[in-house]
Amino acid sequence: MALYKATFEDFNGADGFLGSRKGVRVGHNTQVYRVDADTIAVRYHYTDIVTYRRDGSVVLDNGGWATNTTRERLRAFSPVGVYQAKGREFWTASRSSNPREFTGRLVLSPSVVRTIKAGASL
Repeated sequence: MALYKATFEDFNGADGFLGSRKGVRVGHNTQVYRVDADTIAVRYHYTDIVTYRRDGSVVLDNGGWATNTTRERLRAFSPVGVYQAKGREFWTASRSSNPREFTGRLVLSPSVVRTIKAGASL
C-alpha cells in the first residue's frame, strides 16, 4: 500500500487530483484542500505545510514543527527536496547544488519553481 493516495508538486497537479472536491484525505492526519479558487494547500494536523498558488508559487511551512514526519510530508508534496542536517536548527530546500536554508517558512516564486522543474539549481 502506498504511503499517500497521491503526490504532486504544483497547483495544476493538486487541482487535477481534487477535481470538483473541496478536500481529500491523502494520508494519516494529512489532507489536500482548496483554500480558495487560486490556492490549494496540503495540511498536516493543523498546519498548511505546502501551499500551491495558481500563479505557480509554492510556500513551504513547517509551522514550527521540525519533525521527521513534517519533513517527510514536505518532501512528498513539494517541488524540492527538504533536508535537515543533524543538530542544525534550519532546514534546507534543494533539488541540486544551490540549496536554500530556512527555519520555518520558504516562499518559492513562480520563476524559481519553473527553474526547479527545468532541472536547474535553486
